Amino acid sequence: MYLPGYFDFSTFLAKVAGLVCSVGAGLIVGTEGAYVHIMSIVTHHLLKTPMFEGFKGELPSTWQEVSNYYTLSVMAAVYMFLLPLCITLKIPTGIWVPTFIAGAAIGRMFGEIIATLFPRLNALPGAYALAGAAAYGTAATRAISVVVITLEITAAMSMILPLFCASLAAMAVSNLFKEKSVYDTLLVVNGMPFLPLIDFESTKTAGDIVEVCLVYLTKRTTISRVLLALQRLPHHEIPVVDDETTMVLLGVVSGSQLRRFVRSYYEVHRIRGVDEDLGEKAQKEEPLLSWATIKDKLTFKVLTDNTGGFHGLNSVDITYNALTTQGPHNIDHVEGAVPFLMDDEKMLRLLNEGWDAAKTAKLNEIVKITEGRICTIRPMAMTISSNTPLDDLHMIFTMLRCDHCFVCDHGALEGVVTTKGLLRSGKYSTAASELSVRYV
Repeated sequence: MYLPGYFDFSTFLAKVAGLVCSVGAGLIVGTEGAYVHIMSIVTHHLLKTPMFEGFKGELPSTWQEVSNYYTLSVMAAVYMFLLPLCITLKIPTGIWVPTFIAGAAIGRMFGEIIATLFPRLNALPGAYALAGAAAYGTAATRAISVVVITLEITAAMSMILPLFCASLAAMAVSNLFKEKSVYDTLLVVNGMPFLPLIDFESTKTAGDIVEVCLVYLTKRTTISRVLLALQRLPHHEIPVVDDETTMVLLGVVSGSQLRRFVRSYYEVHRIRGVDEDLGEKAQKEEPLLSWATIKDKLTFKVLTDNTGGFHGLNSVDITYNALTTQGPHNIDHVEGAVPFLMDDEKMLRLLNEGWDAAKTAKLNEIVKITEGRICTIRPMAMTISSNTPLDDLHMIFTMLRCDHCFVCDHGALEGVVTTKGLLRSGKYSTAASELSVRYV
């Protein structure tokens, strides 16, 4: 099949520029197929240079002197050994190439056996090698796109139907063992966010796992409330509602904008101690139980949590799930400090300690967080209803890679659902539970 302009230099420039711009803009596009096309163009032009003119497509005449079964078995064994080695190395060495070659070697060996046992079938071992490579790659990655990449590499369009059949069969067989794909396994091993395949009861919805108590701000609030919200969710966006009566969700505001708003308020009203109140600078004399000591305990818990995943520094699970934590509220115990942080009245009294009467009165005055155009309330891209099935919620969390989502009823904020609550509400396979037990 000849495609005009497929290997032109202009196609190369367009492919590289389009790939760089799309990936840089954050668009979710396929990159592996684009890389294959780019390298195919580079190879096509290199073969036209004097240095590579001696390269020929024909095999040497001595290639038949070694048994195919011997070379194929050794090749498959070597690449089967190289595959886990490539995965476990700290230096990225690739997964696709050893997987593809090992599958091709196994498929070619099967094709040679069929051709030897049944010579009347006129079986083509090369076709079996291609099908084996696609099937093995699909079983390892759980992605049908392997077939498309295989066709792009070989341009064997006549094999499209056998390749798809082999890949679908390989995926069906691999799913019987309830094992993760190689990419999902790497996510778990490296402590990155991962949601396994979970079976939920058909009657369960987001309302069954919603956390009704959550960190939020009203459009008109006090600086002390803003400080409290910033200490609870220092690295995340905070939801903003119209008022506590209607609880209409207006959107979210970033923590950095809220910090600038607090600093501006302190400067305008000539209030001291903004760094200490924001928790960015330790106080000179800290009592045994103070805002800084509690914050240090919570920060120590987050920073020393090496499990990664949804419970690392960038997760809100540690805060939101603390709202319903039951247990002794011992402040010297790390787990006990978290539920204490979610008591508004206690924390506001603790936050006000050390403030004089004028500062306390000024920071408890009602202000509008959009005043001065420092803070911008960004509308939510997506919220869910309490009637959303957990299967749909699992798909949303998997596709968007988020660790929480707000639940609204006719625009009114009802609560938040997190990955931790989602994992606790379903059942997953034994293999998944072994790898995901630390995320629950």
